[in-house]
Parts: sequence; structure tokens; C-alpha cells
Amino acid sequence: MDVAVDGFADLHLHSNASDGSDPPHRVVERAHAAGLRCIALTDHDTVLGIQPFLDACRAHEIEAIAGVELSTLSQGREMHLLGYFVDWTHPLFLERLAAVRHARLNRAQQMVEKLQALGVPISWEHVQAIASEENVGRPHIARAMVEVGVIRKPSEAFTDTYIGNNGRAFVPRLLFSEEEALRTIHEAGGLAILAHPGRLEENGEPVADSQIIHLQERGLDGLEVYNTRHTPQAVAHYLALAQRQGLLITGGSDDHGTHTDLPFLGKAKLPYRYVITLQAAHTQK
Repeated sequence: MDVAVDGFADLHLHSNASDGSDPPHRVVERAHAAGLRCIALTDHDTVLGIQPFLDACRAHEIEAIAGVELSTLSQGREMHLLGYFVDWTHPLFLERLAAVRHARLNRAQQMVEKLQALGVPISWEHVQAIASEENVGRPHIARAMVEVGVIRKPSEAFTDTYIGNNGRAFVPRLLFSEEEALRTIHEAGGLAILAHPGRLEENGEPVADSQIIHLQERGLDGLEVYNTRHTPQAVAHYLALAQRQGLLITGGSDDHGTHTDLPFLGKAKLPYRYVITLQAAHTQK
């Protein structure tokens, strides 16, 4: 019997297990309210939220995909790889994620110390309380800065003055190499997807086609074509590239709840037919 292809998916969501504002069950409740058929939890470098996410999806009768987002260094540039359908209990997979989370925690502490030296009145305890989990990141620091009145909204923290990539209090993060990231996802049984290639990062440049082809030659499975921060022109460009290269097509909002200026959940609607293609590709792996 043919599977119905109606409905939409959002395959790029974050919870407070990493740097989102909402616990996994609340992310699912918001997705249910938005009328989504399928969602994926893709927290940064952690799968701590997957079990409550799966439980909540089951309760709300929403199709769930277990995912992760890995921070990756490729050809001198930071990129993010989404892993879909990962075995989130895989021992080696968990070991690698734990090492990155530990480094992430140390990095956040160093940035708080640098901000304090600049006269920003935030404490490590305050940032930890906002994060509520061990996977502390820059959005939590930005939120603390808002709460003490140093800035008006989180995006103002991501500048040269504070914790932007060239900021006075910035500390580089530990990144997976492209080979490590692809291997980590594939060894856990997942599909590796390049996140938001057309999003203009702080260096102002989208990911070049040549870089995407470079990653594909090393095992990349697909491309996040639909993303809240992609312009219509970027969507058209990357859709054509994915089709030309035989890459899987995905999409998601990259929602972090209130830890960004605006919540994005459900605003990048991926037609469900692409989920069916993803599922088939995973089954054939």
C-alpha cells in the first residue's frame, strides 16, 4: 500500500539538552501545535534529549527521527553535519560525543571569564542555571547577558565586542574533522546531511558548491535545502545542486526556542515526500 505523502516535517530542532530553551517534550508540543507530521531532534553534540523526545512524539502521534548535529571543520571552515536515524545508544558514538561536550563546557567557562574581565557582570553559575544541562553553549551566555541588562537581545552578544567569532571574549570550539564527523554518524547507522549551507555565517559566505562536492566525495549523504535562514534564491540553488549531485534533500527550521531572537519551529516546512526518500535511503544503508 502506498504511503500518504501529505503533510510537512521539520528536521532540525534543538532542545535544552544542548542550546535550545525548551525541554524535549515542549519542543514536541510546539511541533504538534504547528501541525507537523514528522520532526527530528538534532541537538548539538549530544543525544541526551532523545529518549524524552521519542516518548513525547509517541504520545502526540508525531513521527520522530533521532538525530544529532556535529560541529565540523572542513577545508578550514566550520560546518555543521546533521546525523539522522542514528543509533543513539551506540557506545563509541556516545564516547565521542562526551569528549566534545566536555571540551564545550571548558570553552563556555573560559568565555564567561573573558567577559567578566571585560566588566560584564555574569557568573558561571548563572549561565549553568540557564542551560540546566551539561551542554553549555554561547546562546546560554547570551541569554545571561540579556538577563543582567548588558544587551537587549541575544543576537547582540554575537559581535566583535563580545562572543562573536572574532569577539574579544570568543574562545574557539573543539571541532570534529570532516572525516571524524562523517565516520561518527555512519558508524552509528545514520545519514550525514550538511546543515544550512546557504546561511550567511559571520564570515558572510555561504558554503560553496565545490566544498559540498568535496564532502560528498568523502561520504556526505545529503543537503539541508530548506532552512528558515535560506533565501528563496538559496533554496533554488541548493535544490538544483542536490538533484544534480544525487544528494538527499532535507529541511528544518534550526529552532532554538527563545534562545534566539525569534522562534522558528515549523517555519521551514519540508514536504513529507522527502522524509519517505530519507527513510528509504536509510533502509538501504
